[in-house]
Amino acid sequence: GPKIQAAINFLESGGERVLITSVEKHPQALRGETGTRIVKH
Repeated sequence: GPKIQAAINFLESGGERVLITSVEKHPQALRGETGTRIVKH
């Protein structure tokens, strides 16, 4: 989907980590409780 493609583009452009979540759940996502994380290796 478009969110994943945007995350891939970000990582290919030099980004190291991506966190995909909703605005409402961002506090939980920052604590690692929800959301999708993509990390460049």
